[in-house]
Amino acid sequence: MQNIHTPSLMFTFTRPPIPQEHGAWFMLYVPLITILISLNATIDSSLVLILTVTGAFFGQHATILFIRNRAPKGTGLWLLIYSLLFAVGCIILLSTYALFDLIYIGTPAAIALFWLFIRSRFARKRIDRTFSGEILAIAGLSLTAPAAAIVATGHLSQTAMGLWGLYVLFFGSSVLYVKMRILAVQKKSGITFKDRITLGSGLIIYHIALLANVFTFHITTPLLGKYLLVGFAPIIIRAIIGWIRLSNTLPNLQRVGLIESIYTLWFSVCLIKALQIISI
Repeated sequence: MQNIHTPSLMFTFTRPPIPQEHGAWFMLYVPLITILISLNATIDSSLVLILTVTGAFFGQHATILFIRNRAPKGTGLWLLIYSLLFAVGCIILLSTYALFDLIYIGTPAAIALFWLFIRSRFARKRIDRTFSGEILAIAGLSLTAPAAAIVATGHLSQTAMGLWGLYVLFFGSSVLYVKMRILAVQKKSGITFKDRITLGSGLIIYHIALLANVFTFHITTPLLGKYLLVGFAPIIIRAIIGWIRLSNTLPNLQRVGLIESIYTLWFSVCLIKALQIISI
C-alpha cells in the first residue's frame, strides 16, 4: 500500500503517476493515432491533440488517486502539470485551429469521466469493473477516434462518429469475452452445457449482431465491408472458439491482454485500409 502524504509534500517533484491499466492505453491511443494517420492530419495539430488527451488521461488518474486517498508524494504537482497541459492544449485547438466541433466530443467525455469518478468514490474501488462501468469507460476512451477525425478534417461528420461506434463495438467484445472466462472460474465442479449457455449467451448474441452489422456494410458498400469483416474476424473467431472450449481454468490474463492488443492493432490496420476508400 502506498503511503499517504501531507498536502505540503504533495507538490514535491517526484516520479510522475501514470495509469497502470494497459488496456485503457490501447483504447485511448490506438483509435487516436490510427485516425490521425489514416486521415493525414497535420503533425502540429496532431501533437497538440495527443498532448491534450494525455493531459486529460493522466490527470484523471492522479485525481482518482486523491479520491481514493492513495496519492503518493508529488501527486499534487503532477496533477497541476497535467491540468495545465490539458488546458493549454484545449486553448490552442480552439483558438489557433478553430476546432470548435471538439466541444461535442469533449462534453460527453467529461460526463463519462465524472460518472466514473462518482462510481470510484462510492463503490470504494480503484476501477469500476461492472459491465456498465467498463462499457462507459470504453465509450469515453474511444472518443479519441472522432476527436482525431475533427483535427484531421476540421469538422465532425457521421463517418467520424461511425469510427467511434466501430471501436466501441470492437472493445466491447473484449470485455464480454474476458468476463465470460473469469466467471467460468467460479464453477469449481466444471462447466456444464447449461453453464456454457448461461455464461456465454451474451457473448454469442453480441457477436451474432456484430457479424450481421458487418454483413450489412458488405452488402451496401462491398469494399468497405470486406475490410471490416477481415478486421473483426479474429475477435469473432476468438469468441466462438472461447465459448466452445470454455473451462473453469483461470486464463493467463497477461497473455490474454497481449493477444487482445494484437487484435486491436490488426483491426486498426484494416480500418486504415477501409478509410482509404471512403470520404469523411
